[in-house]
Amino acid sequence: MNKNGLWMILIIIIVNITLPSESARILGIFPIKSRSHHSINQPIVKGLALKGHNVIIVSHFESESNGSNYKEILFGDDLMSFVDTISINEIDKHNPIINFLRTMLELEYGLCRRIFEMDFIKKIIKSKEKSFDLIIAETYNSMCYNLLAHYLDIPLIDVLPPSSGIGPDIMIGNPNNPSYIPLMTSPYSTKMEFWQRVSNIIQYIIHNIGYYFYFNNYMEEISQKYFNMELPSQNTLHEKVALIFYNNHFSFISRPLVPNAIDIAGIHINELKPLPKDIQKFIDTAKDGVIFFSFGTTIKASSIEPEKLEIIKEVFSIIPQKIIWRTNDLNLTDLPSNVMTGKWFPQRDILEHKNVKAFVSHCGLLGTLEAIHTVTPIIGIPFIFDQFQNIKILVDRGVAIHIDYETMNRNILLDSINRIINNTEYRNNMKELSKIFKDRPMSPLDTALYWIEYVLRHKGAKHMRSESANIPLYQYLKIFRDCVLDRIFYSMWLRHP
Repeated sequence: MNKNGLWMILIIIIVNITLPSESARILGIFPIKSRSHHSINQPIVKGLALKGHNVIIVSHFESESNGSNYKEILFGDDLMSFVDTISINEIDKHNPIINFLRTMLELEYGLCRRIFEMDFIKKIIKSKEKSFDLIIAETYNSMCYNLLAHYLDIPLIDVLPPSSGIGPDIMIGNPNNPSYIPLMTSPYSTKMEFWQRVSNIIQYIIHNIGYYFYFNNYMEEISQKYFNMELPSQNTLHEKVALIFYNNHFSFISRPLVPNAIDIAGIHINELKPLPKDIQKFIDTAKDGVIFFSFGTTIKASSIEPEKLEIIKEVFSIIPQKIIWRTNDLNLTDLPSNVMTGKWFPQRDILEHKNVKAFVSHCGLLGTLEAIHTVTPIIGIPFIFDQFQNIKILVDRGVAIHIDYETMNRNILLDSINRIINNTEYRNNMKELSKIFKDRPMSPLDTALYWIEYVLRHKGAKHMRSESANIPLYQYLKIFRDCVLDRIFYSMWLRHP
């Protein structure tokens, strides 16, 4: 056989491996304006397009280049943004679970109305035709996309940016036993003491009540207004969920999963890219190492209190390390000569550099996973949502130091930096954690793409759905009796036999 024939056979083999035998029509809906969330969703839909599927997504962020089988429909600017929007002094630190519920659930159902009023979505609903084979959406606790999937009679896959969520767990019957699985907004790891379990269970009940309350108050209106039909039961809407992708890995939070709960933590971590020349030179010439400092894309850096800023600047002027400080919307003056500032930095690529010794972070999940991937110990200063839980997990793993923002002073920050730099245990523990995190049969992206195509091949893969999804809450919450009331009564009996 001549060379041309061999090349032709090779091309045919590659095409058959990389392209599906039948391309699917996939609708992606990603309504939350957050660059962090976008970095999770984007690889999935782009990967599907590269595999030959026809993909249309509704999102806030425009891609640099798209193929003929990939189309983006952009939201307007009137939706709530999570880019540099949360002020530190406005955070409700005393009621994190109530604050989370109020913010997320009202936002989610507000987004529902906005999405269903888009001309593109209206046309899909009005046509009553099966325009798509699958919906991939970022649902959190909302069942709006379940309703759309039910109306179109197609499966739904949920991409969850946090590591867990009660609403998504309920939808597929995923075990979320509050006696050993911490609520995402709680400051606990899986290693809870008795009264921490009690607190976690109470928060769990509050979250469940909020989930059902918002369903009953909003979904009937949405079903009637946009679909002109009676609201199906919750179980009926739950059944449309074929898979949920969780931004977790068992090296971070180890918990049981039903077959259609798939962990894909690290999917946002791209291939290493060369650093810009000025950053490369700054890091290469740091004989005592570099500390990277960022509070992420959500917290407004300009809301850092002046006295806290002075503490940070003073400490940075004392230490021998160089500092790369992502300042976002913050304008700084009188900075020490060892500090480089900017509104944006290639965080993942900077953390990979051998001279980067530590990461001062708010402990957002994506930055946390990047630190684990790049073996970078963390000094965590959490503010909201899952950040308190993330730092607790990292401290338990021996890879981080926790600083409370309210009580942070010069000595606390300076001591924390010296410990994280000079105590090799933190980096050694992070090396071990990173090794476990990376040891997988497939990459996170390949894992996601495989299971999406599995759902398509098996027409929704209903056989993966666990019967636990049909257990009523009051039956599941017998755990409250077993773990709390029995313990209290037993303690009382010991005291007064």
